[in-house]
Amino acid sequence: MLKNEMSKRWNFDNEFLNIYKSVVKTLKNGGRLGPDVSNIGSDVNTLDLRGASFELLTIKNCLINNVDFSYSSFRNCWLENLKFENCYFYKVDLSQISDHNNTFINCNFVECNFNGAGIGYKGSKIISSKFEKCNFTRTIFNRPEFVDVKFEKCKLKNIDFSASSFESCSFEGLLNNVWFRGGFPLQSLINTFGQPKKNEMKFVSFENAELIDLTFSDNCDLSSVSVGNSDIYIKFDHWKNRLDQLKVNLKDWEELERKEAEIFFDVYSVHAVKQDWYILSRYDIDKQYGKEISEKIINTMMYYNNKPYSK
Repeated sequence: MLKNEMSKRWNFDNEFLNIYKSVVKTLKNGGRLGPDVSNIGSDVNTLDLRGASFELLTIKNCLINNVDFSYSSFRNCWLENLKFENCYFYKVDLSQISDHNNTFINCNFVECNFNGAGIGYKGSKIISSKFEKCNFTRTIFNRPEFVDVKFEKCKLKNIDFSASSFESCSFEGLLNNVWFRGGFPLQSLINTFGQPKKNEMKFVSFENAELIDLTFSDNCDLSSVSVGNSDIYIKFDHWKNRLDQLKVNLKDWEELERKEAEIFFDVYSVHAVKQDWYILSRYDIDKQYGKEISEKIINTMMYYNNKPYSK
């Protein structure tokens, strides 16, 4: 109901209609957008654009600060060379947006829809911000840079964070079939989209996250990453060497166990040549290979150079 009320005022109230026209003109032509545009709303330090529709607009070269975009829509917008500071996005439709070289600082996204969005082109930066209960279904990531960003209970399933970089970020909730890379896997992608910032995953936390079928590749450094329950998640260094060591030991296993472990080796060796760190979930391995074989695989990999695993 509140969303409908917020939307209607931009169509039927002359004062709001004039403000809306001024805002759209700025967004189209470039400029600054902030609280001084109008005195509507109860908070004089925030520009109230709740419920406004900016669908299908090409928005470039704007500085946007202290704006409440709750219930608004940017569906199918092209966003380029924008700087958002201290902005609030609650239940905003950001589906199908195309994000190019934008910066978001101290922005909160709550229950927003990023369905089919393209995020990060030309290295967009998201800094000191939060995504809470947002929908990232079919979202395409292309080298965005996340610094001091929290992902809380977002829909992160079947996501490839292609060449995205993370620093001092945290994830809370379920991550299902999510891929973290150290950079682009091919030179042709660098030639097309530009050189991404190396993803070193510095001080990234999965301590409050549930991890299912995660993939790490392309020199994605996990040395400073923290994970949750050590009975479930194991962070390995020397990943390729441990896999090779497992392969050597398989000659002494029983045939059925050896065949299953060889499948494990083949699956996880695909990216191991360029991946020295990995986070393995016991639940994933139990589900795929059975608890007994899973335990034997993990116990074998817990030793490297005759030394027991240590966190």
